[in-house]
Amino acid sequence: MVVGLNMEEAFAKKIREDARSDWRRPWGPEPLWAFSSLLEMRTVTAALDVGKTTRGQATLTFATAKEAQAAAGAVQDALVLFRLFVLSRGMLEIQRELEFSERPLELLVANQLLKNLESAVRAVKVSTKLATVHVSAEMSLDLGKIAAQAKEELKVLDDDEAFQIARLRRQSAGNLKIIGIALHDYHDTYRALPPAAICDKNGRRLLSWRVAILPFIEQDALYREFKLDEPWDSAHNIKLLPKMPKVYAPVGIATKNPHSTFYKAFVGPGTTFELRPDANAMLGAKGLRLLDCVDGASNTIGVAEATYPVEWTRPVELEFGDKGVPQVGRTMFKDGFHGMMMDGSVFFFERRIDDRTLRAMITRAGGEFVDYYRFTRGR
Repeated sequence: MVVGLNMEEAFAKKIREDARSDWRRPWGPEPLWAFSSLLEMRTVTAALDVGKTTRGQATLTFATAKEAQAAAGAVQDALVLFRLFVLSRGMLEIQRELEFSERPLELLVANQLLKNLESAVRAVKVSTKLATVHVSAEMSLDLGKIAAQAKEELKVLDDDEAFQIARLRRQSAGNLKIIGIALHDYHDTYRALPPAAICDKNGRRLLSWRVAILPFIEQDALYREFKLDEPWDSAHNIKLLPKMPKVYAPVGIATKNPHSTFYKAFVGPGTTFELRPDANAMLGAKGLRLLDCVDGASNTIGVAEATYPVEWTRPVELEFGDKGVPQVGRTMFKDGFHGMMMDGSVFFFERRIDDRTLRAMITRAGGEFVDYYRFTRGR
């Protein structure tokens, strides 16, 4: 395939004049000034031969040899910037996505293509002859070989325990972030958080808050299937257990009882999900507001990975009270647990966190100063 462009045409001359003016004015995009010499180009011809080894060539002509020399330098600078700020960032982003992607092989294939392109950019040949600049490059596009390399890399990652743990952590933290967004959306809609449990007129717990937020995690149809005036294990509702949304599913571990989750809310006196049964309320109980987190939403933990799983519709949570701090973590991840603060941020708390700090984080209006950052590994 061959493409040619004559920059002497009227419209091209106008584009060149406008671009030259924008690039060189003091308030213009400074990084582009170095490439203004390319605007002096008179013609360009490019050829591309696509195959397992794809080759490309381009010839740029200028009015003078001096202009050609300046343009050659600009081309080389542009290649360096493209490699550092486009290709390197792309590969870095792929590495980040690998930790929680469900289709890692596709990402590794893309990463290998970027690696080949990066090698090709490094090897681009730029030369000048009189008033002409010649650019040539070649890149391996053997898709069979690229796929084989990606599969080999995937095998290495599958055997890397640290990578797998990091990937699972990212996945669980992502689940909690989705739950946090759903809780905030629920709050924005109803001006209150969902109650810890959907209750009957006598205050008996029927279904978990995890059912109440279904419409806010794109599961409105499933929500409509529930009979909200029946308990989680009624003849009708028990049949919906297998439809557990993926966001509630355990990561990296199988539970004895299927369709169970480790994501539980802290309930009890002083917590954000303190249960307040009310026969006149929409779900048989009143939810609190984020404003009730007097200690600050960013200092109050609402949902966490529990030590023991529970059927996802069952209204069993992390009970907080005089008996002490509920058991959290050490099942999905042996060295700690993920917790969602009521502002929606998610932290990984190390197992060395003390009960006093955890208790202060669970209460919404205890007035304590909590320096919990020293027990975390980032948002």
